[in-house]
Amino acid sequence: MPLLQKCVNDMVEKLKKDTENGEVVDVCKYCGSFSMDVIASTAFGMDVDAQNDPDNAFIKNAKKAFSSGLKNPMLLFVLFFPFTRGILSYFKLSTLSKEMATFFHSAVNTAIDERKSESSKRQDLLGLMLNAHTDKEKSEENIELSSTTLKDFKKRPLTTNEILANSLTFFLAGYETTANALSFVLYCLALYPDYADKVRYEVADDIGKEKPTYDNVSKLQYLDMFVCEVLRLYGPAARFNRTTEEDVAIGGYKVPKGTDIQFAIGVIHRDPEFWPEPEVLIQKGSITFDKGGFIKAQNGIKLKLEKR
Repeated sequence: MPLLQKCVNDMVEKLKKDTENGEVVDVCKYCGSFSMDVIASTAFGMDVDAQNDPDNAFIKNAKKAFSSGLKNPMLLFVLFFPFTRGILSYFKLSTLSKEMATFFHSAVNTAIDERKSESSKRQDLLGLMLNAHTDKEKSEENIELSSTTLKDFKKRPLTTNEILANSLTFFLAGYETTANALSFVLYCLALYPDYADKVRYEVADDIGKEKPTYDNVSKLQYLDMFVCEVLRLYGPAARFNRTTEEDVAIGGYKVPKGTDIQFAIGVIHRDPEFWPEPEVLIQKGSITFDKGGFIKAQNGIKLKLEKR
């Protein structure tokens, strides 16, 4: 939480500075820098200050890697033909560009070397992975799954390649999705001032002058519903997939075991069968005021928020 709070403070101060003369700014830029700062600090233990230092080497290389990602023919091939992932793995072909793989490999290895020379232990993702099972013998790093039980396999220390893979996954799954989600949340707050007021009042009533923490932010139920509704309309992911573990019948169709099923999230989230007004941010009747002036949702949640 302290790492997140610092990134939030940096973004707010940068926004205040850039808008003090009433100028219009591109909020996506600030959300992208915020997301970059969070990933760099929580995953790699780096203070890159993306808000104020856009020329930082980490930032430039990360953005370059992302901008070239969809130009990679392997990635596009898997995107349109997901069943080919096994074939690419068999021939040791990667969906990541060589430039992207080299950048992340170098960044993580540099961070690991720096950690080994430090006396203090940082409480971030990389530090937790490096500290995992340090009491085990080093020889246990080479335990193979086929030669032991899954329970014993999970107890062995993480290898460098596993730390690299987890760091890469953390970045890929968190950077652009977080930046896009925050951008659309701020966009909808600006577009719907009435809802923005309700969010603001809830934060003021439940948190006030306290520092935001995981516990007190988790209690902001109206904010949670608002963000979920924004994600319904503007989901950061286009689709996802699941593989069937056994033969199953769905909607009259027989789906054999091992089938890769794709789900178009945008279509589901805007399906009039589930949403009376799918293009409207907050559905009619989903959030209302009762006689006592409290907000109620369809799921029965009652919020401690007076009508203003």
